[in-house]
Amino acid sequence: MEHGLSTGFRRQGWIVREIEKRDFFSSSSTLLERALNRLSARSRAERYERAVIEACRHLQPKVLFTVKGAFLSRRVFEAAREMDIKTVCFWPDRDFDHSGVDLEGLLASDLFITSKSFQMPWLAERGLAARSAFVAHGYDPDAHMPILRNVTENDYTADIRYIGNHSPAKQCWVEGLNGALPDVNLRVIGNRWSSNLPRPLSQRLVEAASYHAANYALAIQTARINIAVHWGKAPNGWEDHVSTRTFEIPACGGFMLHIDNDEVRQYYDVGTEIDVFSDVDELADKCRYYLKHDETRRRMARKAHERCVPAYSYHSRALEIGRMLRS
Repeated sequence: MEHGLSTGFRRQGWIVREIEKRDFFSSSSTLLERALNRLSARSRAERYERAVIEACRHLQPKVLFTVKGAFLSRRVFEAAREMDIKTVCFWPDRDFDHSGVDLEGLLASDLFITSKSFQMPWLAERGLAARSAFVAHGYDPDAHMPILRNVTENDYTADIRYIGNHSPAKQCWVEGLNGALPDVNLRVIGNRWSSNLPRPLSQRLVEAASYHAANYALAIQTARINIAVHWGKAPNGWEDHVSTRTFEIPACGGFMLHIDNDEVRQYYDVGTEIDVFSDVDELADKCRYYLKHDETRRRMARKAHERCVPAYSYHSRALEIGRMLRS
């Protein structure tokens, strides 16, 4: 996402200087590393903020742009405004309750952009209608593309594949589909699936904790059917209608069955580019149908790819944001 947007801005002629969080917040795998990282979290955040403010002082950019704004307090945005630098936050998540996020500071941005259409009324209620905008998710053209020129029967590695981290709502979909179609090759990729599924089911279904870049694209392209479901409902009732996978699956050349809603129908023609479902029974029925109709599935995947690429790329989203910034 960040790479796709920054590349998209560069293609428009913007000069982009990136301050990478990973240079200040190292990943941790062992319990000791996680404990040490927690102890040093505050000092790391302070160093990260100082680096951002110093870059603003040195470069004097027109815009300070952040995706989610983790570990940036309002003092960073206040410092930027004192230097006459416009502040913009791109928010890609269903919820605002995240560690290291100063929400009030982010909402004070000159422009707050959300990829979740259902958050727009909430932003308007807070008096932010004039300073907020909706820009949809997308795909990164440098990462999400067909890997194989032509997919043969021997290339398929799954009948049905779901790629995404575990949530209880997603588990209901996976277990329901597995129960309805016990003989198909159903595969799951993502964090926390192995520890949440019953062990025999986990051993049979879980393929990997994560795939990235070409491996991710290849996994999509070599599944006969890719399922697109989301995290589930938040306590306040918010629920994703689309997500990055809504655009990444067609961009990679995969055939997509997507949970049905009005928003996904705005992006794709249901029945000719993708298909949709509303419950487990309908999902299982659609899977049975498309597993038997290979050419229909391939034709729809090609049409969805044509619809998605390049219109729904993060380069196109950056162009949309660029128009807002220039105006």
